Amino acid sequence: MIGRIVTRIKIKLNKAKAVLNECGQSLIEFILLLLVVSTISFTFVKLVNSQIASIWVDLAKTIVDDETQNSRLDL
Repeated sequence: MIGRIVTRIKIKLNKAKAVLNECGQSLIEFILLLLVVSTISFTFVKLVNSQIASIWVDLAKTIVDDETQNSRLDL
């Protein structure tokens, strides 16, 4: 009788440990995935940002250089 109870308790403890391990693994996977996505995003923004800025400045200069416009651009 006592042996069965001890065995059942051990089984329940093993199941609880397995669930905790799975939760911990899910958390680690989420953190790693977040790190990868963030790194890719920041790298993309850093590489593209300077090029986009120069394109916008060129477009603004083209608009300002138009003789039919009475605009001014201070850069």
